[in-house]
Amino acid sequence: MKHNSKPFLMQLAAWLSVSVAVILIAIKLCAFLLTGALSILSSLIDSAFDLVAAAINALAIYLSLKPADRLHRFGHGKAEAIGGFIQAVFMFLSAMFLLFESYQHFKNKTPLEHLPVGVVVMVISTFLTLGLIYVQRMVVRRTQSTAILSDCMHYTGDTCMNIGVLTALALSYWFNTAWLDELFAVGVAVYLLRSSVRIFRRVADILMDKEIDSSVRRAIQQAVRIDNNIYGIYRLKTRTAGAKTFIQFHAKINKRLNFQQSYALCTRMEKAIHAVLPKAEVIIYPVPK
Repeated sequence: MKHNSKPFLMQLAAWLSVSVAVILIAIKLCAFLLTGALSILSSLIDSAFDLVAAAINALAIYLSLKPADRLHRFGHGKAEAIGGFIQAVFMFLSAMFLLFESYQHFKNKTPLEHLPVGVVVMVISTFLTLGLIYVQRMVVRRTQSTAILSDCMHYTGDTCMNIGVLTALALSYWFNTAWLDELFAVGVAVYLLRSSVRIFRRVADILMDKEIDSSVRRAIQQAVRIDNNIYGIYRLKTRTAGAKTFIQFHAKINKRLNFQQSYALCTRMEKAIHAVLPKAEVIIYPVPK
């Protein structure tokens, strides 16, 4: 597997996510045992959610990259969408937990202890998460992976949480107040809720075989006009599954062409489409006119 290939980059991002989640759980657990801060506990449990989601994500990406077989002729690309759906569920549950913890913290007015230790841990967590997000966004730009995108959005929410917890801990330490802790947690919860809805919609589009963007469809229609023997295309159908795009259409071609000429013309159309969407699976039905 090439180090700059899409499968390698997707698997790298997935397992890097798992590794970062394990590290974050370890250091946040230590910080919570020392400080007793509910904000750090909230972040710890969210990181535990991250670990489970990242493991599911890595499995989904592994399955989505498996080649087509006798029982799955179109490949396993939709496994990635299922992984994204599970990620969105965990994101939604994390938001609900944050809202619950914010209410409990506000209601019980729990005092915080050893706050400098908590601040140091949250700074380390923030930088680790930012590094992971940078890698994930690079991979998403190269692969258009739904699972990596959903994981990236989840960790972006975690970064907001880390910054909120860090700010709340610092202000609580300096001004001896704790209400900012709940305020930041509520803000992060709202962000996570919005992100989960966005991922749900993206996953639904993939699972329901939504057509690709109209601009790409127009580019395909323009790309196949490579010869005067092509009179146009119709019944253009497209869909995506993981990192792969499936395209099929009927092409009106000159009825005077023999079989070999028609085949060669279809091959040229397929290459023209690959210039727009590399590695897309293309099915062309030539219709003599």
